[in-house]
Amino acid sequence: MENMNIKVITPDKMQDFIGLYRVFEEPPYEESYTEEFIISEYNRLFNLGNVYGYYIDGKCVGMTAFYKSANENGLVDPEHPIHYEHPEKVAYFSDVTVLKEYRGKGIGSKLMEFALKKSKEEGCTKMYMRTLQRGQSMSYSIAVKHGFKVLENVEQSVIQERVSVDRAIEDCRIFLEKDLE
Repeated sequence: MENMNIKVITPDKMQDFIGLYRVFEEPPYEESYTEEFIISEYNRLFNLGNVYGYYIDGKCVGMTAFYKSANENGLVDPEHPIHYEHPEKVAYFSDVTVLKEYRGKGIGSKLMEFALKKSKEEGCTKMYMRTLQRGQSMSYSIAVKHGFKVLENVEQSVIQERVSVDRAIEDCRIFLEKDLE
C-alpha cells in the first residue's frame, strides 16, 4: 500500500513546486516560465496563503494553492474582475496540478476537496477560481464536479509567453464560484 498525504510545500521543498508548476507548460496551457518566475510565484502564493502538495511514497505528484481574496490589510487582487462585498470571507482557488502519469486517479479531486474544506475552516463562505474556457482544462472539470458554477459574462484575457509558436499568446479565462456554506 502506498503512503499518500497532503502537506504544505515548504520553502525547502521548492523543487516539488517547480516540478508541478511545469505542468502548465503542457497542453492545453502551453505556458512558458523561467525558474525565477516559478520561484517568485511560489513565494507569492506561500505568503498569501496555502500551497500544498499531494505526496505518494515521498514524491510530490500533485499541488494546489489557494488563499483568501483579501489579505490581512483588506487588499484585493486588482487584476481580477470580481470583487466581493466581504472579500475576507472569500477564497481564491489559484492552482491545481497533477503530474501526467498520476492523472485519472482522483488526486485533483482530493486536492480540490482539501482546499474547499480548509478554506471553510478558515472562515470562508465562498470560493472562486479562474481557468481556461469550458472543457479545456483539468481544473474546470474538477471544479464543476465539486459544484462550482460558471460566472456568466465574467472573462479575462491573459497574455502569456507560450512553449509552442502554434499556440496564441493571448487566451480567454473564465471564472467559477461555489458557496461553502
